[in-house]
Order: sequence, then C-alpha cells, then structure tokens
Amino acid sequence: MDMHENLKKIIGSEIQKSRKDAGLTQKELAERSGFSGANAIANIENGNKAISVLKLAQICDALDLDPVFFLRKK
Repeated sequence: MDMHENLKKIIGSEIQKSRKDAGLTQKELAERSGFSGANAIANIENGNKAISVLKLAQICDALDLDPVFFLRKK
C-alpha cells in the first residue's frame, strides 16, 4: 500500500471513530458537513475516496474537532 492509500485509510478510520464517538450516523454527518449523503461519508471512512482539506475542515466542524486532530503523530 502506498503512502497516499495508507493516509486515506488512516484519515477515514479516524473520521469513523470520531463520528461514532459523537453518536452520529453517516447520514447525519453528511447532512451536518455538507456532503451529498451517507455513501460519500462511507467512501471516505473506508479509504475509498480521498478528502480535500476543505472537506476535512467541514467534517471537523460537524464533529467539533480541531483539524489538527488529523495531523497529530500516532
């Protein structure tokens, strides 16, 4: 797996964990963050779709997270 694919998986997994911790469904997160629907969130969470910094910021706003949360070293 190349670095880009790995990054998509890591970010997607963190979004999914944060969404579940917030008690939101994929549909609810999509609505709160301006995405087209639950499938868009599912594709990001599964690492099937890359996410732009702007879209990541929208998700962070919806989850009440600082975008730096996704840049921290694990």
